[in-house]
Amino acid sequence: MAVTLSGSVTFTAVQTGTHDNGTPRFDDVQALTMALSSGTGSNAIDKWWSDSRTLTATSEELDLVGGLTDALGGTLSGVEMRVLIVKNTSATDSLILGAAASNQAYAGLFGASGHTISVPAGGILLWYAPIDGRGATLAAGTADKLKIDAGSATITYSIWIGAVSA
Repeated sequence: MAVTLSGSVTFTAVQTGTHDNGTPRFDDVQALTMALSSGTGSNAIDKWWSDSRTLTATSEELDLVGGLTDALGGTLSGVEMRVLIVKNTSATDSLILGAAASNQAYAGLFGASGHTISVPAGGILLWYAPIDGRGATLAAGTADKLKIDAGSATITYSIWIGAVSA
């Protein structure tokens, strides 16, 4: 199965100030792009999984190696994650990623299995590592459970994962 990814994030930040001779202004325009071809080397992915999910005062552990089925019926089973995007649609509550309880806790981009990252209400986490060997290592049975925790809230979130199988 072939998978490709392309996308961009463009933003403009405008700073203004006051001065006797006018209004000083600085425009900072940035266009950040992502492009991955189909394959397993650098700048490539061959596995893709996405979903919209709702947690009600609970958490879940996503099995990143062998536990998720993609839109075409294939199994997400990679050795290195290259893309992780999480969008929290809650207007009031944060979504916590990481710190799975099992001995298979995915540490990857968190640094250690007990570490977490918060995706605040209305927030988006975008993590992108296109270079071979620089993504987040996945290993069945030892580093493949990604915990998503809504705490005591009801949170709907969307998640996208791109990986390589070799």
